Amino acid sequence: MIKAFRYIAPFLLLIALVGLFANFKMGKSKPIESSYCPSSDDMQLYKLIMKYRDSMGLDTISLSNSLCYVALSHTLDLKMFNPHKPPCNLHSWSENGIWSSCCYTPDHKKASCMWDKPREMTSYRSDGFEIATFFSGGMTPEIALAAWQKSKGHNEIIVNKGIWKEMKWRAIGVSIYDNYSVVWFGTQPDPDKTPRCK
Repeated sequence: MIKAFRYIAPFLLLIALVGLFANFKMGKSKPIESSYCPSSDDMQLYKLIMKYRDSMGLDTISLSNSLCYVALSHTLDLKMFNPHKPPCNLHSWSENGIWSSCCYTPDHKKASCMWDKPREMTSYRSDGFEIATFFSGGMTPEIALAAWQKSKGHNEIIVNKGIWKEMKWRAIGVSIYDNYSVVWFGTQPDPDKTPRCK
């Protein structure tokens, strides 16, 4: 029974999230992110990223309730519905939510599909920029950060180099779920502030 629940529980969580998404979209309830709480792995990843930035003399980024919620929604979507089948990549979104679906391809022609997600799903009113990774053996905070550090493009987002040099990150959201991890960066503070964990 316990083993069976382990496999059923993620689907039950997703069904609950989709129901709450629908209520929010129709104006029947407040955004779910108002009560979202990151997992211990999420918090560990956040701390590792901040420690890495600190080692390079960079500021701490405030943890964003809204961007954490977008991150969780995306890791669940990637795991449950696999919208990143080729030619789509990990920035793609399925048709199974209140968000707009898209196949994000390496040419970045649908970049706005990523940038708009915080506005579509939460009270965050600015663009969001995502890094994402997959590990078949099961994701950990350490594996996620190491993967991004080895990738020039992803690393530059984390430490504000290259095309991201002039950007000042004022909000960040993180999620690890099963084989996936995503991090969202924003240039505006989150009006919903930090996650409120009970």
